[in-house]
Parts: sequence; C-alpha cells; structure tokens
Amino acid sequence: MDILIDESSEIKVTLYISGKNFWTENINENNYKKSDAEKQINFYFRLPNYQDDSFLNDAAIHIEPSGRVRIVSEQVKFLKMQRLIKKWDLKDAKDEVVPLTEESVSSLSPKIGTIVSLDLEKQLSSM
Repeated sequence: MDILIDESSEIKVTLYISGKNFWTENINENNYKKSDAEKQINFYFRLPNYQDDSFLNDAAIHIEPSGRVRIVSEQVKFLKMQRLIKKWDLKDAKDEVVPLTEESVSSLSPKIGTIVSLDLEKQLSSM
C-alpha cells in the first residue's frame, strides 16, 4: 500500500454508445460487445486523496433544521465524479471537445452520469 497517492495515476471509464443503448466495460447488463458501439467517450479520473475522502464523507450527511440526519449518497456520487474528473473526449455537434467544467459535468444526461459514476465506483472499490 502506498502512503501517498500517485498524482499521475488515473482511472479510465469508457462509455460505449449504440443508438439508445450505452454501457461501460464494468456496467454492461445486456452483455454488449465493444464492436457493437457506434461511438465511445472516454472519461479520465484522478485517484481520490485524503482531502477528497473527508470532503465527500462530510458532504454525504445533511442535518435538517429539525435535527433529522439524512444521508445523500446519490449527491456524493455526483460530487465524487465532478471532483475527480481530469479530462474527457466528449464532443459536441460540431465535433469539438466539450470544455470540462462543473457546468458541463452537471449537464450530462442522468442515465449517462449514473453509469459513468457506477463504473468509477466499481473501479475505485477494487483498488
């Protein structure tokens, strides 16, 4: 086990798309093949460090004015993806790479964001 996170290390999630179907290597319930894809988009993430872990754990807990505590796991998945993403090759209608910003990550389709986030979680949990 390393003491420090290697900042050059990254996790790659490749999203495969064919018509209205999409999958990743780790999230593929219908057993699609890479060769079935008409398009692919690569997402690259850095590894989380101690500060990220602390931030995300704190972000998971919401205390309402009534004192009731809620865990917001979906929001944490989104924040993790938004915080750790380094680059992508997502292109717009003009075939130009979409700039990577908080707003552009927020603009992903919920289904696309979810599957990318699930693949990221799966890869992180296997480390």
